[in-house]
Parts: sequence; structure tokens; C-alpha cells
Amino acid sequence: MRRIIEALVQFRNPVLYFVLLVLSLLFLNGRSHFHQYYLEKYSLYFSQSFYNISSDIVNYFRLKKINVKLIKENKILKDFQLKSNSISLYPNAIKAKRRFSFKVIDANVIKNSYLNQRNYLIIDKGHEDGITSEMGVISDQGIIGVVKSVSKNYSSVISILNQDLKINVRLKNSSAFGSLSWKGTNPNDFQIDDVVISSSVIKEDTIITGGMSSFFPLGIPLGKISNYEANTKSGYYKINASLFEDPSQVYYVYVVENFDIENISEFRSIIENTENLKGLNVTIPYKEAIIPHLDKMSKKAKSIGAVNTIKIGKKGKLTGYNTDYYGFKKSLEPYLRSHHDKALILGTGGASKAIAHVLKKLAIPAKFVSRQPSNDEIYSYSGLSIQAIEEHPIIINCTPLGTYPNVYECPEIPYEGISKKH
Repeated sequence: MRRIIEALVQFRNPVLYFVLLVLSLLFLNGRSHFHQYYLEKYSLYFSQSFYNISSDIVNYFRLKKINVKLIKENKILKDFQLKSNSISLYPNAIKAKRRFSFKVIDANVIKNSYLNQRNYLIIDKGHEDGITSEMGVISDQGIIGVVKSVSKNYSSVISILNQDLKINVRLKNSSAFGSLSWKGTNPNDFQIDDVVISSSVIKEDTIITGGMSSFFPLGIPLGKISNYEANTKSGYYKINASLFEDPSQVYYVYVVENFDIENISEFRSIIENTENLKGLNVTIPYKEAIIPHLDKMSKKAKSIGAVNTIKIGKKGKLTGYNTDYYGFKKSLEPYLRSHHDKALILGTGGASKAIAHVLKKLAIPAKFVSRQPSNDEIYSYSGLSIQAIEEHPIIINCTPLGTYPNVYECPEIPYEGISKKH
């Protein structure tokens, strides 16, 4: 013990340096998104080899268990193959018969954390295998997470056991939509928010993916409703759910290839090169830019001037729809009170057009807030006063801030003007 103390005293300067270095890195990681990105990138690079070796050792002693599971899964897949020309991965999840038209890439899990509030996985496939960020990751019995960072041969995945990750889901028997999120304790205990009390909710009803994001296709079975209660004050159900599979005990996964594109010019090639494709969701920033590429639009989408859903009909004819209108209207109405007489819309993109259309139908005057206001009727963020916030008891965020991957960011408005009336 004495020698250890003497060594620490002798090398006190280097020891102090490394302690301060670690503390500064932890501070930067918690406060700066820029530094957090690069720290995650380099930590993935240095840790991947270590985790790969430890995973190989663990997998060697787990081969019997994996082989038994693979035999069962192969038998199920073989049964489906005999029944259909194309394998149906979730034929009983929804009433309509659907086929899995997405491509998948298999991968092994070499690291799976589950003891924190924000957990992650590392898989042994990277950009050389076709993996990119924001791809969905599924298992044979549910979903696992979303790809975040990618190196040459490895990828880190935001686990479903992460309180920042919300998954769009649907109740099988009532077709009601909501958001699934982890409670933060037991790996099987989840909650579903945003299901209005006008919906029909049944205990033990199956929960499936809602298909309203580019991460996961519609209809993957996730779990069942454990219990629920209606909150008449908020207008929403409080629903508890349990998953079919424990996400902390997953050893191999499938990465779902989605259709996120960097340029609208790639749109037609997706349609032409993907078999059995029946439709697409359109997200930021293409809700307006997609319109010239369509053959026709619904009346509602035409009046709004933006499209977020495309149906592919016979002979490849493309019809555009806007479901943002219906979703926002259904979500807003339970909360409206008599003093909600004015609204602010943050952002002027395609999503804001549907919001403005709903507010107009509800006879609620609205003003936009933009980084580059084009006229006096539009507020700038720098010119938005506390008084303006107080005078508009409805505020709708139509910017990408607050959505993945910018989950910790928010629009720059004077939040001190927000009160209980908002």
C-alpha cells in the first residue's frame, strides 16, 4: 500500500493530467453535440475490436442455444416459403394480407447495454455492408432500435431501451396509433402515449409498428397491452405494455434498408428498382418538392399544397395524399379550450401547411415564425417577443428540431412567455 502511495506521489502530475482530461471529455460529451459526435465516433473505433473479441468468446459458449433458436426460426421461414412465393414475415399482424418488400441485412450483436437510461448496441456490420445511419434494426420477434453511427465494419445502434427513442405503433384490433417508449427499469416494461380516449382499447391487444416512419415497415408485432386507464382530463389513455422479446437478450438482428434519399432525383429509381412496393411516406424536406413527380393528388393534398403519403397504383401511377392534416386535427381537438384563440406556427415548410389548414378550418387565426420572414405577417425568431408568446396560447413546432437526430434541440423562442394557458 505504501509503495502505491509513493508511486502516486511520484507521478502525481501525469495522474492529475489524465484525471482532468477524463473530466473535461465527460463535460464536453454532456454539453456539446459537436464534441459528443466525435467522441462517439472515436470511442466506437477503439472499442469495436475489444467488444468483437469478447463477443466471439461469449458466442462460442452460446452456440448450442443459438443453433436451437436458428433451427426453430428456419422452420417457420420454411413454412412461410411453402405457403407463398415471397416470405411473409408478419402475415397475422394485420387483417390485410401484406408482404415484406423491404430488404434486410443480417448482423450479430457484439455489445448490448441495458443498465442505463440511454442504452445502445454495437453490431458487426458497417458501411461496407450497406449500413447507413437511421436504418431500423429488428429481430425475429420485434424491433431493437435505430442505427446511429457507422464505421467501416461496425455500427452503433440506439436501443429501444433508450428513453429518448419513441416508436410509432398501432393497436391491432382498433387501428389506433400511439408512441411506444421504454419506462426505464424492466427491459420488458413499456408505455404507449398519445392514444385518444375515443379509441377502442382492449387488454392483451397486440401492438404492431404503425408504418408512419421510414425506420420500420407497417405491421411488425411488438408486444401486448398489459393494462390501461383513461385520463378524461388530458383526453388520452395511459397504457402499459410488455414486449414479446426481451431486448437485452438479443444476439443477432436484421437491419432494415429504408428509402431515405439525399436528392429528390433518386425518387424514380426507388420506384423502378423495388419490387412489390405499394406506397411511400414522405418526410422533411420533400413534402412540397415531391409534388411535380406525382401523377395526381387528393383534393385535401391539393388544397394544402403538401404531400406526406404516396400510393402506387396500377401501371405505377402515383397518387399523393396528406395525412398530417387528419393526425394533427385529431391530436389537437381534445385539448382545445375557449381561450385558445390564436396560434403560432414555428417553421414554414411542408408540414406547416397542413397545420395552417387545420387551424383555418377550426377558425383559429395563426401566424408563422421563420428564420427568414418574407413579409410583415411572419415573425422572425430574433424578433419574437415574450408578449407575442403570451398572446398566442397555441404554439406548434413544425421544424426538425426535437426530432431524431436533433432530440435535444429546440426552437429559439422566449419560453418564459409560456403559461398554464398554453
